[in-house]
Amino acid sequence: LSKAHPQLIAIMITKARVIHDLGKLAEGERAMSEAMESVAHGYHILHPYHLEAKRRHAGMLSDIGRVELAQHKLKEVAIGRVEVLGPEHPFSRASVIEVRAFLSDDAREQELRDFDADLTRATKKFSMRTPIFDF
Repeated sequence: LSKAHPQLIAIMITKARVIHDLGKLAEGERAMSEAMESVAHGYHILHPYHLEAKRRHAGMLSDIGRVELAQHKLKEVAIGRVEVLGPEHPFSRASVIEVRAFLSDDAREQELRDFDADLTRATKKFSMRTPIFDF
C-alpha cells in the first residue's frame, strides 16, 4: 500500500488513538503526527476526513501541553468545515463553538474578531461552491 492509501491512513490513525487512549500521550501524538503526513498526501487540506484527523491531532497536542498549536489547528478545522460543509452543518457548528469557547477570554478579543472575519470569508466561499466536493 502507498503511504497515502486510505486503509493505511485509517490504520495509522487508529493506532495513534489506541496508544493515546492507553495513556501514552506523547507516543500517541508522535504516531498521529506520522499519520497526519500520510493524510496530507492522501487528502486535500479541506477534505472532511483531513479536517477530522486534524481535529483529533489537536486534541492529542493539547493533552501533551501544546495548547497554542492545538488551538491554531482547531481554528483551521472550524474555518475549513464552514467553507466545505457550510456554516449550518453540525460538524461546522461544533467546531465554531469549540473555538469560540477558548477565545472567549477578554484578552483574546482581537483573535475572536479575526476568527469571525475568517468565518465570514469561509461562509462566502461555501456559498459559491458547487454542491459536490470540488477537490
